[in-house]
Amino acid sequence: MKKQFAAVLLAFGWLTGCAEPGALPPPQPEHLEAPPDLEIEPREEILLSGDPDRFTLAWPQMQQADFWIELVERPQEARMTAEEIAAYNASLCGLPGTGVEDLSSWPERLTAAQLQALLDEYPAAPGGDTATQGGPITQEQRRQIEENRNLPSIQPANPVRYGFAVQDVILRSYPSGLPVFDGPDRTEYDLAAETALKIWEPLLVLHASADGQWLLVRAYDYLGWAPAEQVALCSRDTWSSLRQRLSTDFLTVIAPRLALDGSFSNPGQEALLLKMGARLPLTEGSQADNASAENCYLVQLPLRREDGTLTLIAARIPRQEEVVLGSLPFTTENLLRQAFRLLGHRYGWGGTAQGWDCSSMCQDIYRTMGFDLPRNASSQGQMPGSLSLEGLSLAEKTDRLAGALPGAMLEMPGHQTLLVGTYQGQSYVLHATYGVYDDQGGVYTANSVILTSSAALRQNGRSLLENGRRLSLPDLAAGGG
Repeated sequence: MKKQFAAVLLAFGWLTGCAEPGALPPPQPEHLEAPPDLEIEPREEILLSGDPDRFTLAWPQMQQADFWIELVERPQEARMTAEEIAAYNASLCGLPGTGVEDLSSWPERLTAAQLQALLDEYPAAPGGDTATQGGPITQEQRRQIEENRNLPSIQPANPVRYGFAVQDVILRSYPSGLPVFDGPDRTEYDLAAETALKIWEPLLVLHASADGQWLLVRAYDYLGWAPAEQVALCSRDTWSSLRQRLSTDFLTVIAPRLALDGSFSNPGQEALLLKMGARLPLTEGSQADNASAENCYLVQLPLRREDGTLTLIAARIPRQEEVVLGSLPFTTENLLRQAFRLLGHRYGWGGTAQGWDCSSMCQDIYRTMGFDLPRNASSQGQMPGSLSLEGLSLAEKTDRLAGALPGAMLEMPGHQTLLVGTYQGQSYVLHATYGVYDDQGGVYTANSVILTSSAALRQNGRSLLENGRRLSLPDLAAGGG
């Protein structure tokens, strides 16, 4: 989780996309050795003219998925089956360092000590020299946030409730919407924003704030405070049944963002923006909102009643929209096309500004193909199929990256990148980032998803590859390469 955000951001000069987790157990995976069959057979390289950009070290012709797809043999060949992907997702649950948990295995009640430990995963209130848009955070603001954690309501046995996100939700470190910055000029980065949950995200509801406006929730990959108005509660049986439908009979959004039509029966529906990777349960019928479902997929949306409980409403999504039944097959072509759909989209710390940070970019790309990856950069570096790069020379790291399949994730302290391919011995990555530097200390401010060479520089004067410490690829855990 992003609990050490201030130190990480200061250390890496806002180049990071995700902060290091502060509450996860020490990483303890057994890293795999590079398999002998990791190499791929490249096609004939495409000749490029002109010079590469001095910051990204990439040519304009490289800014298209087709460029990289043409370099790969058998780009439409499945790399893992749906069964292998499901097994991979299951293997993440409880794995130290990933932060992924099987929500169905949680008890129906938490002891006071268990709930207190969860609340203590975050500080009681922002500390240090943090500020809001109106200036430094005051002691009174800190006191209000701390009291809103509602510790006096903790009982010897605390019921676990069940629910779903009824829209995209920004999970926060505290039961407060007060933005937190590490300086007056850092207002694009609300450091209390932990992550963005998607509509229909299954949640465990563990605790409520004193003012009733916030709920402490656990998603499969994250813990944080959600606005109560964005969560709908249901019984455990309903929760389990809907979770099953979301894994077997669903529609996946593959566009970066998908807007829904307006609805007379669901005012405000047009305000919903479904982000890449959102999954919606399918339903049957000939109409929704008094409109024909012909040439449409019919899905169900979650709504929150006034009493906080869940109800469902049917909605139409035209078949021409960028959606797919179930998940996309895990192929190199699909992976690259999904990755390049995000090129140029806004960087958003913790998913703010409807954008992506470094690890959520990777998470959402893989989510369209059925994967449920961990959230943060360092957590993704602990997945099965992780190769340690610690102690390797730059030449050895270059060889490892050049021999990896597109989609391999190169992780470094506080940042994550996605390999798209290798051209003339140099590897290139997509990443959501503040920017990259040149050897004179000049900065290219991106604040978006960009394509760069792995030789592009970070603020510390070292390349992405030099900073790289782990290479992760789900294929490796499945015995592929």
